[in-house]
Amino acid sequence: MRNKHPTSPIFESLKSRYVAGAMVLLVSCVIFSWIAYANVSGMLGSVTSNSKYKLQLSSDLSEFTESFYNIEKLLKFSPRISGDIIHKQLQENLSKAEAALKKIEYGHWLVGQKQQKTIIELRSYVSTYRLHVNWLIESSNDAKDGTVQNKSDIDEFVINLRPITGHIWSSIKKLEDELQTLSVIEVSRIDNVRDSFVLALLTGLVLAVCFLMVNFMAINKWVLNPLLSLSKDIEDKSDLKDSSRSAPLEMKALVEAIESRCAKNKERENKLEYQVLHDPLTGLPNRIKLRNELQAAIRNADETGQCFTLLMIDLDRFKEINDTLGHHVGDTVLCEISDRFSGQLSAEDVIARLGGDEFAVLLYDADIEKARGTARNLLKCFKEDLFLGGHRFNIGGSIGMAVYPWHAKNDQELLQRADVAMYFAKRKNFGYAIYDKSEDKHDIRQLGFEVELRDAIENDELMLYYQPKIDVKNKQVISAEALLRWKHAEHGFIPAEEVSLLAEKTGLITPLSKWVVKTSLEQLSSWIKKGIQLPISINLSVWNLQDPSFFSYVENVLKDTHVPSDMITFEITESAVMSDPESALKTLQQLSNLGTNLSIDDYGTGFSSLQYLKIMPIDEIKIDKSFVTDMVNYDNDAVIVRSIIDLSHNLGLKVVAEGVETQDVYDILEILRCDVIQGYHISRPVPSDNLEHWLSLRKNDSIISKANNITYLYN
Repeated sequence: MRNKHPTSPIFESLKSRYVAGAMVLLVSCVIFSWIAYANVSGMLGSVTSNSKYKLQLSSDLSEFTESFYNIEKLLKFSPRISGDIIHKQLQENLSKAEAALKKIEYGHWLVGQKQQKTIIELRSYVSTYRLHVNWLIESSNDAKDGTVQNKSDIDEFVINLRPITGHIWSSIKKLEDELQTLSVIEVSRIDNVRDSFVLALLTGLVLAVCFLMVNFMAINKWVLNPLLSLSKDIEDKSDLKDSSRSAPLEMKALVEAIESRCAKNKERENKLEYQVLHDPLTGLPNRIKLRNELQAAIRNADETGQCFTLLMIDLDRFKEINDTLGHHVGDTVLCEISDRFSGQLSAEDVIARLGGDEFAVLLYDADIEKARGTARNLLKCFKEDLFLGGHRFNIGGSIGMAVYPWHAKNDQELLQRADVAMYFAKRKNFGYAIYDKSEDKHDIRQLGFEVELRDAIENDELMLYYQPKIDVKNKQVISAEALLRWKHAEHGFIPAEEVSLLAEKTGLITPLSKWVVKTSLEQLSSWIKKGIQLPISINLSVWNLQDPSFFSYVENVLKDTHVPSDMITFEITESAVMSDPESALKTLQQLSNLGTNLSIDDYGTGFSSLQYLKIMPIDEIKIDKSFVTDMVNYDNDAVIVRSIIDLSHNLGLKVVAEGVETQDVYDILEILRCDVIQGYHISRPVPSDNLEHWLSLRKNDSIISKANNITYLYN
């Protein structure tokens, strides 16, 4: 059962007033209807109240009609008195006179000119008839020699006809006088009825006008004036309780209700606006709010001539954490990182979450130097480990910076160019980077490379370069790493990192990886036939480890090329394994069972886990070049390299150090008992033909000294 709402005082007041107005209108209609009915009844009564004259007229008409019927009977029995023509004329005039009598009898209500015209017609017919009768009488007196037969019949007709015609004339005269008197009386009464009708009509009109005026004044007093007062109070946002104007109680209640509704609507609008402009997870401004802030900052910068900087921040390895530990842990990470960022910024700076693991910071009145300082402070937020869900892990980030108006002319360009700088910093592992126009062109150029890369894969237009690896102990070349190269017809060589990134974005990473495996094994097969026993290392991506068909493809290519499986080493990163550990371990185990060697690439920069390192079927660890290159200048890097070497040897794994560019670094690695080195100090990556020539020139005792010269010879 539906609950009834409590009756409002406003409703009760308006209801009573409109009921009173309806009652006044109903009473006025009843009075007006009664007056109109009384006057119309008077009019009808005055026209139909001449009963005396009507009775007299009816008697005279009956007598007059009877006289004519006597003449008609007389003619019917005396056709021999006259010829056929006279008889026919008499009969015709008699019929017309009879019709005129009926007109008067049934149309006695006709007055004035119409009744007078009827009487004139009747007298005309009777006069004509009288002429015919007189002619008959005169003809009977003058009849001679048998012109009129049976004279006695004529005499009898004349004797009977004369009293009838005389009576007719006296009846007509009497009828005419009575009708004339009746006409005068009825015309007078109709005039009286007309006057009464006009008076009633005017009275009704006056009453209607008076009612409308009274009703208008009542509405004006009870409705319009209070509503006008209410609208003024609402416009002034004043409270009627404290208003000097007098207003009905219900109007005050209405104002209070409206003010309460407006307050609730305003509160609801504020909540909706907050939800539209803020991230629901972190409570930070979202992309829409940031765009608004950027536009306001641009207007202020144009007016004051100041500059400001936009920072784009992207978290590293967040997807791995989110997919491995669950979305709830990922949400906690985002909230924790956003709190850390906010702690490094001033109150006037704006930090926003753009979606996923991407953040943006707007620094007002900040040039490049101030932006660099802020970027370094934000990067400090990643140094402290995170403890979530019983796990301890570290997360990194990359920052790109763009300055208005130096790097962009509007907010959209500023966002895009800060994004370009951020991806450049991520690729180069710089931590942060400032927008570079040349890099922007490079990135924009990638948009047109998708079709060209697909065609290059299908048409075998890519190539592989090979970088040799040296055994530290015996100075022998023990293997070479296959590195992808794409020589674009227009843009020249495109770096391998860029090609891989483009392939991952466009879904071409699987066919590209298969092309690299097939080409590498074909090259190794060719070397074997030439007597060159040089194993090859091939890089795999996360997509290869998650592809169920990849193992079968490798197995088939090994069979087709007749290459021993132990001459192949697949290099994988820690991040590739941790993105989907179960699938990755299954694929790695299959490749290990096939007889191939497995290596962890870029060790020390990814999601390190000793537990997985213990169970993965790997044969070697490859130290990332970021630790190797500067180990001469930074003792911490040397300590990290020594720790990785010791850990690997304790686990029975071989250690490869990449990024060896100087003899000093080589000497330190030799002291730390590193097994294999790779880098520009040995050789740059070169085509297969150049590598073959390099191998033919090398000598065991001078490999290090000659390697550099030969490398530069082919580059």
